Amino acid sequence: MLCEAIDEARLNVWARQPAGFFDRATLDFDGTLVPTRGEKKQGVDISYDGTWGYHPLICTRVESGLSIRVSSPCYTACIFRTA
Repeated sequence: MLCEAIDEARLNVWARQPAGFFDRATLDFDGTLVPTRGEKKQGVDISYDGTWGYHPLICTRVESGLSIRVSSPCYTACIFRTA
């Protein structure tokens, strides 16, 4: 429900942008480690350095720094800005 509301708001904002805004959209997909102490929690795994945590995938539009989606096998979250 939250993701749908954020997606709808994003489309409304994009609809107000000048035509040049849509000339180029470079997407950057990157993973990150979100450490946690609960090694028995669902979706948690161990990283190469022995840290327990979640490993979400983040999709960012390079030109604006806008995070389009953050996802993980155990949860999905939507955020507007990481930069």
